Amino acid sequence: MKNKIKLIGILLLIFLVSLSIASAANDTQTNTTSTITQDTQINTEPTQTINKTQKTLNTKQENTTQKPTVTNKKETNNTVPEKSAAANYKELKSQIYNIAYNGSADVNYTIKLTGTNYRFGTKIFIDRATANLTIIGDSTSKTTITLNGLQSCSLFWIAAGHSLTLINVTCINGTSSDPSYWVFGGGTITNYGTLNLINVSFINNSRYVTNEDGSYGGAIYNTGTMNIYNSTFDGNCAFNSRNSGLDDLEENYAHSHGGAIYNTGTMNVYNTTFNKNSAIAIYTSPPGDTDTFGGAIYNTGIMNLVNINFTGNLIYTTDEGVAYGGAIYTNKSLNLTGIKFVNNSASSYDNPQGGAIYSENSSLNITNSILFNNYIMLSDDKIYNSIYCSNSSYYSFVENNWWGTTAPDWNQTLVNVNAPESWIYLKVTLSKDNINVTENTQIKTDFNWLTNGKNVSAYSNNILDGSNISYDLTKNIVKISPIINTIQNGTSTTIFTGTKSGITNITLKTDNILTNETMFLTVNALPTSTKITYITPNITPGSNMTIQANITDKNKQPITTGEVVIKINGKTLKDEYKQSIKIPVHNGTINYTYHIPENYSAKTYNITVKYLRNDKYTPSEQTTNFTITKAPSTTKITYITPNINPGSNMTIQANITDKNKQPITTGEVVIKINGKTLKDEYKQSIKIPVHNGTINYTYHIPENYSAKTYNITVKYLRNDKYTPSEQTTNFTITKNTQTITKIETIPPVIAGSNITIQANITTKDNQPINNGYAILKINGKTLKDTQQNNIEVSVINGKINYNYTIPNNYSPKTYNLTVKYTKTTQYTSSEQTTNFTIIKTQKNTNTTQSSVKN
Repeated sequence: MKNKIKLIGILLLIFLVSLSIASAANDTQTNTTSTITQDTQINTEPTQTINKTQKTLNTKQENTTQKPTVTNKKETNNTVPEKSAAANYKELKSQIYNIAYNGSADVNYTIKLTGTNYRFGTKIFIDRATANLTIIGDSTSKTTITLNGLQSCSLFWIAAGHSLTLINVTCINGTSSDPSYWVFGGGTITNYGTLNLINVSFINNSRYVTNEDGSYGGAIYNTGTMNIYNSTFDGNCAFNSRNSGLDDLEENYAHSHGGAIYNTGTMNVYNTTFNKNSAIAIYTSPPGDTDTFGGAIYNTGIMNLVNINFTGNLIYTTDEGVAYGGAIYTNKSLNLTGIKFVNNSASSYDNPQGGAIYSENSSLNITNSILFNNYIMLSDDKIYNSIYCSNSSYYSFVENNWWGTTAPDWNQTLVNVNAPESWIYLKVTLSKDNINVTENTQIKTDFNWLTNGKNVSAYSNNILDGSNISYDLTKNIVKISPIINTIQNGTSTTIFTGTKSGITNITLKTDNILTNETMFLTVNALPTSTKITYITPNITPGSNMTIQANITDKNKQPITTGEVVIKINGKTLKDEYKQSIKIPVHNGTINYTYHIPENYSAKTYNITVKYLRNDKYTPSEQTTNFTITKAPSTTKITYITPNINPGSNMTIQANITDKNKQPITTGEVVIKINGKTLKDEYKQSIKIPVHNGTINYTYHIPENYSAKTYNITVKYLRNDKYTPSEQTTNFTITKNTQTITKIETIPPVIAGSNITIQANITTKDNQPINNGYAILKINGKTLKDTQQNNIEVSVINGKINYNYTIPNNYSPKTYNLTVKYTKTTQYTSSEQTTNFTIIKTQKNTNTTQSSVKN
């Protein structure tokens, strides 16, 4: 389990180191200079011993502070100008070395940086005659002036008795990994003299060592005097990874202290931010002791801090190591006023303490400051812990601060520190907890009160001024203005405007950190009104109906969102997919055209326009009536069979259309002849259905109809959609054409022989008839076939021709032969009778003739 945690720690460390030393050239800007209003030096107490590890550390730093020496200043005529300029690293280094070897220690030299990116090859030493050197970036330039260590070297080394002032520059990617004693720390700057920093940013600098005891000061290692104004330390790291292989040694240590600054001298810091700096120590093989002190600052000297922000700084160590002070480690008395500690942490498998501050055997005085969301990570457990004092017998005073909540858990937040009697608490007022959409409510935060009932201003200015106020919502139903507010004079006011209906929890955040201050807000949908303003009058089945309506809010203002549905007799109109038709509202109105189906009856209907509920508005509806009237129809007879004879078929065709001359597809017609409706065999009126606007009917003219002119009426019957209509016209029945039948002469024959019966069938005008048939009779008896059916001889081109075999039993004599043309729808019947003779057979005939039966 321990090895697994160790492996996880190693991976985390590699990630953090990669972040801390990653190049960030041209990515940052320096802070704006502000007036320094306080420069009070804090009295210090005698240094207390820490532990075995710290003793070793103190011994080594004593050697370090004594070891560096400065070459004796060279007496020379000062030919070096007091002010000069450098456009790049080479020129800067040349100017400084020119001052060192040819300048005067009594002169204050200034070098102005005219370039933008100074790519350092090696560190620059401030010694010899460079007793007072100022390097200043052009404050009027919009471009960040970068001193870039390129992750290969630190930037400056300042000897005791010498001074360097940096103004308006950004120091990035400075890296110190040399383990020799005279460059004990400082990823960017090692100071044994005096260092002044004004508007300087330190970004992604690192002190990185392996297989050595200590890594001290990711950005700055200070044993001299250092003054910092309006500056930023961001992403700097002190890192130590040890893998000595010395299994038999009794004491193996890997130390990493001061992710941004390691201070054993005097340090005064004003209006400065320390963000995401880290101190990391890892002992990979064999397991050994590791310790990390001070994620941002390690201090065993004199330290004055005024208006400082510590956010997101951390310390981390593995195995049996300790991690003390996510932001600050100190073993000197600490007096802090107006300081912010947010999201700092200490993480260790064994013994992390002091998510924000670790005070080693020293007194502690913190007032009018912000401390919240600082924590320690013990294995996988997150414990909110801001301050740890190693010895509860030392004086501690932590009054009148903001702890991120009105009711802190002192048992976790403070260890060996007396819980305060008063602290800043938050008054939150919600003007209305129930509003309508578009209405406003406001939340006012007030940080001006202490738990003892006194006003914060009675003690000092409000430390929370300038902090951000924002809110987390469980449901996005309001518009927040401003989204991020700034506390001024201890208060802030934020406006919430309802945008959707619902209930939301509102949790307040300070500097993007959640507090435990939660409120409930209900937003109600606005009432609406729906008014039908127009429906097309005189609607008929199959026509289009326009429906218009206005949708307004309670103030009679048009609603610009949402949808309506329309119901007819309670049934919602649907589309071809059987889904409800939802009509969008535009500028408070709807305008919809509905096609009335053909099958709608002529009557009065209810119509409802309903505005649907949504997250802004309540539903509303209105119902009114509309009437569908019968549509006029037109009947037009288009065809009647001409030249009709009694007994023939007559075709009647007619068109049935609406007022727009569109075919009517429903309904029935009846037909009348001389006013009498045609009826079927059951004496019921024959009703002919209309198909696609037409009827086509065939009527058989009875035989008894006289030849004359008749009236015929086609009447479209009334129904629930259309009015009736009819048209009357005439037709004439003519007489059938008379015919004449003339039989050809048949010569005498004998019984048993064949005869050919021929006849001409013509009109009285001697025109051949080409249809119909004739029947044959002998002595009045109709000839039949073998099936005893009448023999019917077709008339072709005015003739009939039929071969007949005289039966053997016919006796010799004269017979009557009749040919009768049968009546058709066009022709009358006609017939003719003639004689033919059967004669006796010859005497020598062996055939016996049978008698002919009459």
